Parts: sequence; structure tokens; C-alpha cells
Amino acid sequence: MSVVYPSTLKNARLQLVSDLIAGQTASASTGSATAGQLVIGTSALSGATGVLATIDLETTPFSISGGVATLAGVPLSTTASATGTAAKAELRDNADNVI
Repeated sequence: MSVVYPSTLKNARLQLVSDLIAGQTASASTGSATAGQLVIGTSALSGATGVLATIDLETTPFSISGGVATLAGVPLSTTASATGTAAKAELRDNADNVI
């Protein structure tokens, strides 16, 4: 049996993810927003290991509507910091915590 979430719940969860990436606290998504990052790496991606590219996100990284999170400011670009095959990606807050 599948679980179907109403859009209001999906929107709230997606907004929480967006707020956490922006460095806000999860208790009520409060605090000053700061820009997070999209980190692309090899299969060994962990912390600073295996990072191929880091893309800075906007302070409000996503717009949320209808259960869909749309990345803001696209297209985004960066210069690769290493060579290798991209295998993993992580969304991180400004303190480098994986969300």
C-alpha cells in the first residue's frame, strides 16, 4: 500500500529542507538565512574528500509549491575543483553540514 501525502505536508517538509540549507533552525525554521551549497563529488564524497565542484546556492535556495521544490537562480555554474566521475551530490548548509 502506498502512502499519499497531502500537498500541505509535502510543502512544509520541502520548506523545512530549504530552510535548513539556508542555515535556519528546524524548530520553526527561524534564524537568519545564509546561503548553502550543492556539492558534487565522486563516489567517495565525504566532507572535503572526493569533491569535484561546489555550487553556491541563493539564500532562499528553493521556492516551494504544490509539493515541488524548485531550485532558485538556475542555471547555476561553477568551475570544477578536481577531476573525476560525478557519482554523488549533497546539499549542505553554510557550516558544511549535509542536509
